Amino acid sequence: MQTFISRSVLVPALATEEQIVDAVRNCPVCHTVETDTIAATDTEGTRIRATLKFPLSFKTCGYNYALNGTENHLAAALQVLAYQEFDAVALLDVESTKKGYRFIFGPENLG
Repeated sequence: MQTFISRSVLVPALATEEQIVDAVRNCPVCHTVETDTIAATDTEGTRIRATLKFPLSFKTCGYNYALNGTENHLAAALQVLAYQEFDAVALLDVESTKKGYRFIFGPENLG
């Protein structure tokens, strides 16, 4: 089942204090995980490093050649969340970066 998210739309130049307070109050707690690729060396294969921004946590995962690049990065991001023992999460956004990806996860029950 799809989840539809309704959020306040703010006009930066016209936002009132009440709109700002309301927007922050209704914003879910989200988790940002950034990934980057660690190139293969003579002794180790390609790896993906996932960094959870808060609470700060790192996880390095081997590259699974059965998955494509984006899927490997997502798998590493999920592993760092699992290491922190987060409950189920919804993938809210994916952004490509110079070194990998930025994943935004939120609570599964948004909407």
